[in-house]
Amino acid sequence: PFLPRSYNKTVDVYRFAVFFNQHVQIKVALYVKNIKNKMLTKIYHKIKEYNTIIIHRHTKPDGDALGSQIGLKEAILATFPNKCVKVVGDISERYSWIGSMDEIDDELYNGALVIVLDTGAEKLISDDRYNKGEFLIKMDHHYPQGEYGDLAYVETTRESCAGLVAKFLFEKRFWLIAKVCV
Repeated sequence: PFLPRSYNKTVDVYRFAVFFNQHVQIKVALYVKNIKNKMLTKIYHKIKEYNTIIIHRHTKPDGDALGSQIGLKEAILATFPNKCVKVVGDISERYSWIGSMDEIDDELYNGALVIVLDTGAEKLISDDRYNKGEFLIKMDHHYPQGEYGDLAYVETTRESCAGLVAKFLFEKRFWLIAKVCV
């Protein structure tokens, strides 16, 4: 009864809905960011915990798979020089300039941390020994096609696994050497 003629209840309800929606989106975004940070912290602690780390990626590798795999290896070695870090899998002559794979014995998997990068489906993991380690971490940017591993960090909004690995390395303050930054 005491509202001005220009008052429009629909506009006020809409403004409230927009405000509420933005408020909820901000809270959800902060919650998701907190979960991601906790997951990255868990991965960091696993890397600190294990002396032997073996890094896998998908078969028929592209530059993203090889770059993130070799880059993660070099960053771990620069930060923790006393660790044994190996990269395994098939190699493509096209990308041989990025780096080479390590030849390792099955025994090295005993008590090892295994990290699989850039692989949404378990059947695509290069080198079938990935499941012989003590603990398995999956880091990927593809939509999952089945679950595998003891710990999985998947960020499907990333356009590359290298971007996901770089975020991890920067946020957890890994040392980088010129070889990794090229």
